[in-house]
Order: sequence, then C-alpha cells, then structure tokens
Amino acid sequence: MKRDITCFTDSNPMIELSEILKSTLPNYPTCPVAVLVKTLTGGVPDNMTEKEVIDLLASIKKHEEELRLFRKLLERELLNYQVESILRDKNEEN
Repeated sequence: MKRDITCFTDSNPMIELSEILKSTLPNYPTCPVAVLVKTLTGGVPDNMTEKEVIDLLASIKKHEEELRLFRKLLERELLNYQVESILRDKNEEN
C-alpha cells in the first residue's frame, strides 16, 4: 500500500514542536533539552515537516552520542580525582 505523503509538504505542517516541548518538559523553556532543541532548530518552530523532524531526530541522536561520551569521560576524570584525593589524604596522615 502506497503511503500518502501530501500532508508532509512545507505548506502542510506535521508537528507542533513547541507544544510537545511544553507538555513534556516541566521547566520549559529553560530546560537544557529545550535549549538544545531550540539551538538545533534555530528556535522552536510551531510547525515542522516530516523532513525537518527527521533532520532534528538525526541531530538529537548525534548529540546524544556526544553527550554520552562526554559523560563517560567526565565520570572517569571525577573517579580519578577522587582516588587521587583519597591517596593524598592517606599520605598526609602517615
């Protein structure tokens, strides 16, 4: 069955992103997620086409991967700092 994609043209909006953000983020518009989405979309468009949503999802995925890697590195650095701090305290006690 062929899908009717006429509703996804630029003249026929698909998704109201601002409404989705407002309904899912308790501290909208200052939430980091909302700020990131605004940055990725150049503001929060009230209407998004299918292509714009697909592009946004790709950007979100890319940034999720970057944030995950950053979080892992930051956790490792914190752990190293904590271990060094404990060892330093032990050395000072002796």
